[in-house]
Amino acid sequence: MINKEIIISSLFALTLFSLGLFLINNNSEYWEKKITVLSQKILQTQVLILEKAVSRSTSSAIILGAHVHTTDGNMDDFEEYSKMMYDSLGGITNLQLAPNGVVTKIYPLKGSEKAIGHDIFNSNNRKKEAFLAKNSKELTLAGPFSLIQGGVAIIARYPVYLDVKKNSRGVKNHNSYGAFWGFTSVLILLDELIKNTDLNSLKEKNYEFRLWRFHPNTKEIDVFFGKKVLEGKHILSKAIKVPNGTWYLDIVYMGSSISNSLLFFTYFLNVLISLFLSYSLYLLRKQPQKLRLLVAKKTKELNTKNRELEKEHFKLKRLSNALTYNSNAIFITDAQGHFEYVNESFEKTTGYTLDAILRAKNFVFSNKLKRITAIKDTWTGEGSYYKRNGEKFYALTTVSAIKNSKDEITSYVGVSQDISEIKKQDQKIKEKEMLLIQQSKMAVIGEMFENMAHQWRQPLSVISICSSNLKLLKELDTLDDKEFYKSLDNIFNNALYLSDTIDDFRNFFKEDKNTKNFKLQDVIEKTMTLLEAELKILDITVISQVDDIDLYGIPNELIQVFMNIIINAKEELLKVDCKKYIFIDAYIEKNNVIIEIKDNAGGIKNAIINHVFDSHFTFNKKEGTGIGLYMSKLIVEDNMNGKLSLENKSFTYQENEYKGANFKISIPQTL
Repeated sequence: MINKEIIISSLFALTLFSLGLFLINNNSEYWEKKITVLSQKILQTQVLILEKAVSRSTSSAIILGAHVHTTDGNMDDFEEYSKMMYDSLGGITNLQLAPNGVVTKIYPLKGSEKAIGHDIFNSNNRKKEAFLAKNSKELTLAGPFSLIQGGVAIIARYPVYLDVKKNSRGVKNHNSYGAFWGFTSVLILLDELIKNTDLNSLKEKNYEFRLWRFHPNTKEIDVFFGKKVLEGKHILSKAIKVPNGTWYLDIVYMGSSISNSLLFFTYFLNVLISLFLSYSLYLLRKQPQKLRLLVAKKTKELNTKNRELEKEHFKLKRLSNALTYNSNAIFITDAQGHFEYVNESFEKTTGYTLDAILRAKNFVFSNKLKRITAIKDTWTGEGSYYKRNGEKFYALTTVSAIKNSKDEITSYVGVSQDISEIKKQDQKIKEKEMLLIQQSKMAVIGEMFENMAHQWRQPLSVISICSSNLKLLKELDTLDDKEFYKSLDNIFNNALYLSDTIDDFRNFFKEDKNTKNFKLQDVIEKTMTLLEAELKILDITVISQVDDIDLYGIPNELIQVFMNIIINAKEELLKVDCKKYIFIDAYIEKNNVIIEIKDNAGGIKNAIINHVFDSHFTFNKKEGTGIGLYMSKLIVEDNMNGKLSLENKSFTYQENEYKGANFKISIPQTL
């Protein structure tokens, strides 16, 4: 017969072991879930960065195509224009011209000489995307594939059509297409594209990844960057939208939520504790009455000792709180703010050990903690600090007061997180937003050049007539002083007008980020100077009612917003057959400057009105880039601390009922 005490002790040991095993496994599953959530956020961030990198690089082909269209295919200034885009946009390997599908010009040419003369339509590896771009009349992305001149790249091709049809008034109709001219292309080496993202940093974080697509011919998985085959339980995947296709990014975390050695030690400790307690129970149940009395006496003594040890309870509590956040820098001070403990992460982050802190006269946190005794509960703050070696870093610090049962502060526990990398990422995001703003400005270059051509036509005609008239009168010997000086004044005034026009265009493109005081009316007048020639030819009347309003900020950014909205209204008005109006109203309301710009083009469909400010949304899928209104909202709301909204609005003008899109800008009077 098995002894009853052995059975009870064994059941007790089994129960303790099972409970410990459950707690260990539950903790391991908790950390695995945390890692999965973090991995999903990292994947989402990487996909957004990749999509922005591809969009920024491929937009160069559209800008170059607009220039070809503006010059009617005369690309004598290809080198100069391409260099300007190459230097300002970045992220591209070279720009190409391919009239009728044959590559004739490349900038920069060095390293790509073999590609000159290449016929895209007769290339087995490239003709499919080329015909797709020509037939769809949209930007098309080809690749990744191997280049003739070596390397792996993607190439964005934009089809260009010239000889755009004109209406009965001689105005070009940009909704129609003429003859196919060829392609403007941008070549992007895959390695260069990846350098503009944070993909390679994933390896440092124990992640493996791969970029892949479904091959357009075989429909099989085509891995073109990263590890060919990923292994792991939790492989995460997300689609990346690119022109005329989809890429996919897969990542998998290869680290361990809990180290194997720690897991083994935990299991081993669980077994020891279970065996020890069960054996103790066995001994207690086997002891005679005398031993039980002795145990009772010792238990009473232990209870007395426990009450004595209660005074040490809060010291153990503060140490427990600090070790709970051992992945961050942790420190403990007494009630007067004197350091008593720092963990290993603190030493690694700052370079200071506890002994070094006690010896240092100007410790990194000493000035920050002079007022620590003023903290009654919890304080959180962000700041810049210097390590022991002089290196600057940023940290987010939380300090909590530890109190005893009498609500008296006995110590302080601080947890500090190094946020230097987060600061760097914030700076990168700001830089990329500035690139998008510049890209938005470049997108209206074609529109600006066409307006300049309209504005110059009349003064050039006057100069030509006056000079011809002077020559004729001179040859007939009938030129008197009055006629001579009158003609010279005419020539001089029109030349001065041309010079002022050049200044207006140059000032708009000037990179001026200095804030200053300016009149809102002046900004609106400069905007109309840039656009009035084309609006006049298109028979679009602008009605402006603007109060005398002073603003402080960057005038050129506000001009860019006005131009994007007015150009959008112009495109919509071309679709209607009625008297065309654009109304601009500006007034002050509750310390905010309100600017409303509306048209009478009939309004925007309800199905798309909530998406007009989305990145790459465009009303004109054939020609638009879809960044103008998106960047306008970004400029108003991020740079000007304001708000840009849109609604369809019905209104009356000169006893006629109209309906159109109403853009409303609200910004503080002091930006």
